[in-house]
Amino acid sequence: MSNKMLIKSLKKIEEVINEAHQILDKLNLSSISNDNRRQKMVANAPTTAVSPHKVFGRGNDRDKIIAMLHEKEGDHPSTSNDLCFSVIGIHGISGAGKSTLAQFVCDNEKNKKGHFDLVMWVHLSQNFSVSDIFEEFYEAASQPKDTSEPKVACPQFHNLNTLEKELERKLDGKRFLLVLDDVWCDKDVGDQNLPQLLSPFKVGRRGSKILVTTRSRYALSDLCVGVRYTAMPITAVDETAFFELFMHYALRCGQDQSLFKTIGEEIAKKLKGSPLAARTVGGNLRRQQEVNYWKRVSDQDLFNKRTGPLWWSYYQLDEQARRCFAYCSIFPSGHRLHRDDLIRLWVAEGFIRNTDEGRDIEEVGLGIFNDLLSISFLQLGSWDWNYHHGKEYYLVHDLLHDLAGAVAGSECFRIDNNMSGKAEGWTKDVPRDVGHLFIQSYDAT
Repeated sequence: MSNKMLIKSLKKIEEVINEAHQILDKLNLSSISNDNRRQKMVANAPTTAVSPHKVFGRGNDRDKIIAMLHEKEGDHPSTSNDLCFSVIGIHGISGAGKSTLAQFVCDNEKNKKGHFDLVMWVHLSQNFSVSDIFEEFYEAASQPKDTSEPKVACPQFHNLNTLEKELERKLDGKRFLLVLDDVWCDKDVGDQNLPQLLSPFKVGRRGSKILVTTRSRYALSDLCVGVRYTAMPITAVDETAFFELFMHYALRCGQDQSLFKTIGEEIAKKLKGSPLAARTVGGNLRRQQEVNYWKRVSDQDLFNKRTGPLWWSYYQLDEQARRCFAYCSIFPSGHRLHRDDLIRLWVAEGFIRNTDEGRDIEEVGLGIFNDLLSISFLQLGSWDWNYHHGKEYYLVHDLLHDLAGAVAGSECFRIDNNMSGKAEGWTKDVPRDVGHLFIQSYDAT
């Protein structure tokens, strides 16, 4: 499909959607249908067998980072810029537990009142917009300390400069801790937008800190232009702690661990210390609390490769769940997924068949969503304030996003900011065999 044909097709689709909305509005069906369906989905939501969040073997790393966060102002010589903050960067391979460790530290600081006036968490996608991230900064800096109070959404500002000034007003004179999760950077190309992300924070109080998680040290050097930073490689979890982590996700509450200890140790060793693999494989084994089944799993040759456990977890899904998961690859890595919206897309694409009498097809979709959540193929992010009253969003881990892309093949195709060739826009042809197309921030002009 050529560029001109694509633009023409998109305009036709937009016209059909607008016409459909007008018809629904005239019949007063749009809001009624959506509200009733949403209420039914929530009322019939099955309980997901997800283990409660717990951290294993990270106590020393946590204490080391906390010590750096609480360093006295005079512990380091002032730079020429004399900034009020410094940066600590946790770096390591994908799936090693960087975000979990940062969350561990963040929770500790939230519970320990007094040192930081503000504790903020913001996740960066691979292709981020500076204005979008500034809005998230604003919301994170505006949330009330009392969690029972209503949360604050970012107002609409006329331009980025106004937004930055309002954000500075929120931060002025406050000692803050900001966690920037999953910062990306190509070591050969770099990212000129990264340093701009730190510009609003120069007005804070001395002793402020920014904690970064990233795959690469190159992202830290690109982000911290003129800023003092400390790079900290994430350490491997020791064998005992990793086994405890795996069994936490693999066994149901109250299950006798002694029956599964030996075979569980064999499986855990094959996961090569990957916390992500422990969660995905453990989440699958949690459904089958039979020793013989665990023994058959332990014999899988697929575990010999680094991403093998993820592939094995994928193959345990039924056909409908596989298609729904593969469809997630159409969105860019780090894209915010909203549960009800994603389920409706699955239904619209025909991925879900209602095989049980009396069950709404979106209830079946909700069951699939919760299955993916239980094995960490989907992970809870935070709150998206672009929606009225806010809405929880979910993320696909980047390794799992790669897996989804591999199984989707050419069925799903994406034109995103990273592929669009910057100012000149998308200039290549879309493959003819594409079944599903996603376009991000595409300007036809």
